[in-house]
Amino acid sequence: MGGCPFHADDGDSEAPEDRTEGERTHQWSSGRSIDRRAFLKSAVAIGGMSALTAAMSIEADGSDPSTTSPDGDPSNRPPQQHRWSDAGYVDEHGNPAPPTHQIVLLLDYAGDDIDADRARMEASFRQLEEAFAYNQSEGLLFNVGYSPAYFKRYSTGQPKGVDITEPRAVSPYNNPEMDRQDIFLQLASDRASVVLAAEAALEGNADTVNGVSVENSLAEFCVVAERRSVFAGPGLPKERLSDDVAEHIDETSPLSMGYNSVYADSIPPEQRVTISEGPWMDGTVAMVSKLRLKLREWYEERTEAERVQEMFAPDYTPEDVGDFGEGLGEGSGRGDGEGWSDELTDQTEADAREKGIVGHSQKVSRARDDDFGVKLLRRDGDITVAGGKGGLSFVGLVEGISDWFDVADAMYDPGLDGVLRERDDTDGTDGHHPRSGISARIDVLSRGHFLVPPRSLRALPPSRP
Repeated sequence: MGGCPFHADDGDSEAPEDRTEGERTHQWSSGRSIDRRAFLKSAVAIGGMSALTAAMSIEADGSDPSTTSPDGDPSNRPPQQHRWSDAGYVDEHGNPAPPTHQIVLLLDYAGDDIDADRARMEASFRQLEEAFAYNQSEGLLFNVGYSPAYFKRYSTGQPKGVDITEPRAVSPYNNPEMDRQDIFLQLASDRASVVLAAEAALEGNADTVNGVSVENSLAEFCVVAERRSVFAGPGLPKERLSDDVAEHIDETSPLSMGYNSVYADSIPPEQRVTISEGPWMDGTVAMVSKLRLKLREWYEERTEAERVQEMFAPDYTPEDVGDFGEGLGEGSGRGDGEGWSDELTDQTEADAREKGIVGHSQKVSRARDDDFGVKLLRRDGDITVAGGKGGLSFVGLVEGISDWFDVADAMYDPGLDGVLRERDDTDGTDGHHPRSGISARIDVLSRGHFLVPPRSLRALPPSRP
C-alpha cells in the first residue's frame, strides 16, 4: 500500500534473511524474494502479505486457509485488556505458557481529529475481536497502551489515579534510549498467521481478516516508529538466532538463555497488577523494554552448573532444575512443584559474601510484597538484535510503575555488587559483578512506560475520562 503512513513503503525494498529487529523506521514490503524455507521460518520477523500467505498455507495443512482460525465475539472479552489467563493454557506442570508469536509495535499518533480517530481506532480493534476468538492457541490476544508523552497533548494534563511516570534509567550500568512514542501495541497468538493477519488489518493492507471485512485501520492517523517480532517455544531460539549464537543453544530450548522464565509461583495473578479503583480501574501499567543478551559469553564462559546458579541461586544444581527448568515443576523451588523459598531470599547477601555468587531469581525475590507476593507480571519473549544476535522484548505489567522500580532496584543492586567484590574483585561487564545473577549478560537498549487502559478506554483515551 504505497504512501501509507502506518508503514512507509517505497515498494522496492528487499529485506535480508537475517534482518535487525527494532529498526526505528519500519519498511513494509510484500515483494521480498528470499529462500522459501528461510522465509517460512522468519515469517513474523519479516512481515508483509507474502509472509502472511505463506504462514496461512503452512498452518492450514492443506485445508482452506480462510477457515483455519475460529472467529470471535467481542462480548466474550473481559473489561481488562491484559486479562489473558482465561484465554491461554498452561504446560504439563501448570505453568503459564507464553504465546509462541508476538508483534510489538510502538506507534506515534499523527492525526488532526482525535475524536474521529478515536472512533476509527475502536472500530479497528472491534474488527479484530470479531475476526479472532479470545483464545491463545488459535485466536488473538492484544493490548494497547499510552505513554506520558501521549497524554501531554491534553490541556487537562497527565492521568490522575494511576502511578506512571516518564521512563528513566534504573541501573547505574546502562544508559538506554527512552521510548517516548505515543502508543504501545502488543499482538499475541500461538499462530503466526493470526498475528500477521491482525497487523495487516491494522495497517490497512487487507480487505478482509479471517472473513471479517476491514473497513477501518490505523493507517490514516498512526505511524510505526518501531516493530519487534517476538518468539518463544521449543526450537525457535535455535532456529531464529545467528549461527555463532545458535550453536550453543539446545535444539529444543524454548528460550535463548536455556531456562523457563515463568513459574506458577514466580508471576502474580493478573488481579495483582490491575488498577483497582479510579477512572483507570481494570487497567494496568506496562514497562516495555528491548534488551540485548550476551549469549556467547553466557554459554562459553559458564558451565551448566554455573548458569543454573546465576539464573536461580547458588544452592541450585542442574539435577534440581532439569532440562530448561522443567525439573522444577510448577514452582520455582528446588523440590518438584515447591514454591520459592523465602530462606533463599533472606540469605542473598550472605551468599554474596560467603559463596561469591547470587542468582537472578534470588535477587529479584527481594522485591516481593509484605505477603511475599510477586509484583511484576511478565509478557515477554525472545527477539533478534544487531544482525541476528539474541535479544529480549521485555514487557512487564505492574499496578503502578513504582512496583517496577522496586524490582529493578533489586536486580541492579550496586551494594550487592560491592559485597561480591569484597570477596572476588573480578572485573565484570559495564560495572556489573560477573557472578551477580544475569545482569552482566544484559544490555538495556531502550525502555518505555505505558498506561494500558481498561478495554472501554483503549482507543486514544482522554487524560481525564
